[in-house]
This record gives sequence, structure tokens and C-alpha cells, in this order.
Amino acid sequence: MLSLVLFLVSANEPALRFVKPQGDVFAGKTEIEVSTDIDIEELVGLEVFVNDVSIYYGHEAPFVTSVNLSDFDEGPVVIKAVLYQFSGPDEETVLEGRNVSSFYAENVRLVHVPVLVEGQRELVSKLALRDFQLLENGKPQKLTRAFTDQAPLFVVLVVDLSGSMKSKLPMLKRGMYSFFDMLTEHDSVQIMGFNERVFQVIDFEKDHDILKRRALRLEAQGDTNLYGALWSGIRASANVNGRRAVMIFTDGHQEMQNSGDLLNKSLEDCIQLAQEEGIPVYTMGVGAHIAPDVLTKIAKETGGESFILKNRSTINKAFETLGRRLGFQFLLGYYTESPQDGWHAVSVVCPDLPELVLHYPSRLYFR
Repeated sequence: MLSLVLFLVSANEPALRFVKPQGDVFAGKTEIEVSTDIDIEELVGLEVFVNDVSIYYGHEAPFVTSVNLSDFDEGPVVIKAVLYQFSGPDEETVLEGRNVSSFYAENVRLVHVPVLVEGQRELVSKLALRDFQLLENGKPQKLTRAFTDQAPLFVVLVVDLSGSMKSKLPMLKRGMYSFFDMLTEHDSVQIMGFNERVFQVIDFEKDHDILKRRALRLEAQGDTNLYGALWSGIRASANVNGRRAVMIFTDGHQEMQNSGDLLNKSLEDCIQLAQEEGIPVYTMGVGAHIAPDVLTKIAKETGGESFILKNRSTINKAFETLGRRLGFQFLLGYYTESPQDGWHAVSVVCPDLPELVLHYPSRLYFR
């Protein structure tokens, strides 16, 4: 599946650039993202070419199409995007690589594996793609990409706003404020709230003051649709490219048997979606009505971490701890040759740096 998404970027970046794919080896169904800082009002259309063959033209966002590189000859491949403007010159960007479609199964997929690294900051900051070794079902895989700790971090913060959270909101807000302050100027946070419904409080935002002002307005009422909220947070995170994480804070458990606002999702649905997208989920639960085993399962099976808080005074500390640890999150990518859907075992090591501790999902779900 090739999807092309248009983003606004800062002025110091090229007017048109590829976000996906990264690397220089392509195969089968390939995902592409192109970003631009051209004013949407000036845009006539955007065209995508593969080896000078036009595969798509669209005149307004979102630009979405599909291509299977198995339909093209193996060997050198050139992917080109051309943006046409009303008054300005055409903008063009080119990505050159190698098409190796026949080497892979027809349903080849790019797999993302989130890895949280614990160790000395000096060692972690120097890690690169070559330092990791990944095995799928015991077989070494060729890593093709890595988002390091220098890449922007996108966090979806999912906050329980059911009625029982009313007394905990002041402490929760202070914890969120401290978390925002630990992020870099390049990181972004989206806040989602949930009770029986799930709703967006603010879209991805880098400005810490804006985030704090929106968090200040949070109010609590209603029941707890935990799984619907978790599903929505993972879906929102899957729409961005880079290092990603979902943080969910709750003082309860799943209370809704069916939601009119969202599809009725199970715990396994949520975990499988996070594993398919390579998104770690960090859970924080406080109070007597949480389900600790559920929160621990979510975190463990997605490569995140679970914080079971004994009292409200530890909320701020948990947010600060997560703020520090997310700075050491990496995202590894590889093309799997496995044609089978279902569960696949994964292991990741840094062979030359055994003193580092790696946290990642021990299995992935291919659909």
C-alpha cells in the first residue's frame, strides 16, 4: 500500500521532501510520504512517478494512492514527486534506490519495532542502526531504517476523564505539566480524553504553554471506555512518522460493554493494533478500581512500561520518569519475508554493548 500524506514543515527544510520510504531498497507494496511547506492555496496538484511512469495525480489533500513495485522491473528505481503551483515554479524531489520485489514474498510488509534503551546516556546517544541485531522467529533480519533518539518524538497522551477522576485531576495536571517540560522543542503531544466517549482535547502540538492551557481545562464526568480510548490513541499515533508512543492514565477499568461513539474493541484488538504499527503503550493506573494485570499486559506486550501508582503523590514522579525514558526510545524497521499472518517472536540485542538493557515487544502480530 502506498500512501502519500502532505504535511506542513518548518521553513528551514526543503520545499518538498520524502519522509517515507527511507533507505534505498524497495520491494512490493511500498509506503510513501511527502512533506511540503508550500501554501495549500497555491497548490494546483501533486503527481507521483515511478521510473518516469505517472502512478497518481491529485489536486487536493489528502493525496492517497497505491502501487506495487512488483509490477516494475528489478534493479534501479526512481521515485519522483512533482508539486505544481498556481504562481510559483514546480517543485520536484527524487528518491533513488533499488527494486528487489521478486526477492520478497508478494505480501511483503515493513515492520516497525519500538525499542526502549536503558544505560549510560553517553552510550545510548551514540547508538546507530548498525549497533542493533534483530531476530524474527530466531532468524536474523536486515534492518533498513532506524529512528534514533535525535528524531522528534510524537506522544499521544490518553487521559481518563470519567467521574471518579474528579479528585485526582489537580495532581494529574501537575504531572502532565512536568512531562511537557521534559520534552524537546521538536517533540509533539496530542491529548485525548475519555469517559464513555473518546474525544480529542488538542492535536499534536509542540508549544508547552499551549499544551498546559488546554490541559488546565480538563473536567471529569461519566463512565470509563478504556479499550475504546486505547484503540483511538494507537490509531492517532499510527498516523505520524517517527518515534511514537501512547501514554494512557486511568483510575478505573473497562466499564463500557458497547460504545455508540466507537467500535466495540477488546483488549486483544488494542494490543494487536499497537504491535502491527510498532507503537509502545505506557500505562499509568492509580486507585483501587484499576485492573493492574490488564495495564501490565498492555505495556509488556507492546514494548512499553506499566506504572501502578499507590497514591496520588507518585503521579508527578511517574510522568517525570517517563519523560526521561522516552528520550531513549528507538524505532527499528525491517522488511519481513514471512508470508504467515499471526504472532511472530522477536528479539533485539546490541551485541557489542551487553551492558545496555533493551525493552521491546517480545512478539509481533502480522495481519
